Amino acid sequence: MNIHLALVAFMLLMSAAPAVNRNEKVCPDCRIESATVLQLVIPESVGGVSGHALAGGLDSAGRIWVMHQGDLPIYFSSEGLFMGRLGRRGQGPAEFASPTRVFSIPGDSVGVIDPGNGRISVWSRDVQFSRSIAMEIPIARLGIETWPTRVLITANALTPARAGWPLHLIDVSTSRVSFLDSFGANDGQLIGGPVGAMALDRRIWREGDHWWIAEVFAPIVRKWTLSPPEVIEERNVAPPAWFGDPLQAFQGGGDLPSRVDGVWFDGSTGYTWLFVRNGDNETFQRALEEVRRGRSAEVGAGRLPSESEIYRTQVLILGSGRALVADIELGGLVVDVLSDGRVLFAQPGNYGLVDLSVRRLRLVSGARKRREDRSDRSS
Repeated sequence: MNIHLALVAFMLLMSAAPAVNRNEKVCPDCRIESATVLQLVIPESVGGVSGHALAGGLDSAGRIWVMHQGDLPIYFSSEGLFMGRLGRRGQGPAEFASPTRVFSIPGDSVGVIDPGNGRISVWSRDVQFSRSIAMEIPIARLGIETWPTRVLITANALTPARAGWPLHLIDVSTSRVSFLDSFGANDGQLIGGPVGAMALDRRIWREGDHWWIAEVFAPIVRKWTLSPPEVIEERNVAPPAWFGDPLQAFQGGGDLPSRVDGVWFDGSTGYTWLFVRNGDNETFQRALEEVRRGRSAEVGAGRLPSESEIYRTQVLILGSGRALVADIELGGLVVDVLSDGRVLFAQPGNYGLVDLSVRRLRLVSGARKRREDRSDRSS
């Protein structure tokens, strides 16, 4: 089977349409507002990008980074102006084989995870190559506690001492990753097949001295302290019925699963913002059938559908006890949560291209909205 088609088929698995009972909102007067604050446009002279948007991020200078499958990292200014591609293809210094993630580093600009070359590349604030860190395992996600001596990662470390543990603390102060500890809520149990591989791709974000870790195919988020690693809080953030079995769906049975693309805790309200990826089942099944036949799916102008055509994003704000405060459905894909209330967003554009933007989301009540409207009219 064509490798590209196989990858597309596997990525299309992450879709479903969890039904939200809108009559059960604890704040009927609350709603989520979504507004585009930056349009990220790649100049025609630069050429297009290949693949779908994998991830994004902000660096310490406020620049916006975007990773596309099979392409070099691209970055934009804090005002949304295209600044360029990072590095070039290859295996030497400042070169990439298959970069997948970009992350901000205190005191530097960014680090780039490149499983194809088996390393992390560190770049300075002025976007100059600094050094490489060899990694023997493919890192899925990364969070920095203390750079470079304590870095939290999700990864499948296939060694006797590390196998089965999804979370690891590593030291990257030298030219090679060294392990400090391995742990996780699954108690080191091995999970086989594609589901096991994807289960390692947990979402990581920091809250003060603690870390929240979100499962991808389960509505569970856990709050960890890392000294020593220990779960200090666990939240079930959605009805389990929302999340199906991806392996069963791929084999042709059961509903397609949802996927958690991001979670953000609003410290000012105590609410949980949950970003859930849902898919167009009809488009998915048509594309999957074409992949099984070993040829390109006939979607649009004889091309494979982009992720932003298949997926929609459901944004949910949850209060205590999983109570629904507000929700909104967006026609596209939240690629990454950039900062408080801001997300990197992808949606279908013209000629089969994908439009990238930065959106700001905020929770407003009817009373607050009316006060703001009156203020706008009087000014």
